[in-house]
Amino acid sequence: MLALWRVGILLERLIGWRWFAALFCVSAIDGSAASLLISPDNILGVGASGGIIGLFAAVIVASFHFPSGPLPKALRIGAIRISYFHPAAPARPPVA
Repeated sequence: MLALWRVGILLERLIGWRWFAALFCVSAIDGSAASLLISPDNILGVGASGGIIGLFAAVIVASFHFPSGPLPKALRIGAIRISYFHPAAPARPPVA
């Protein structure tokens, strides 16, 4: 919930609440569909993790629409850092 709150405040200001809600719903549905396709038949994935990861991906994409400066870099680094350590993130390489 903390990740959703952090990315939600920023992204909702950038794209508006309607686009934010639509993006979250589409991401959550697609994440659940991907979980059904990838997971074994006896595993059921339920939750908002797909929606949260989709919002972080939207922040990264939105950061490329800003002119160069500190804001786009901060958006990308922040979104990658939080999504990398999110428990629902896919398998990640070991950190040295």
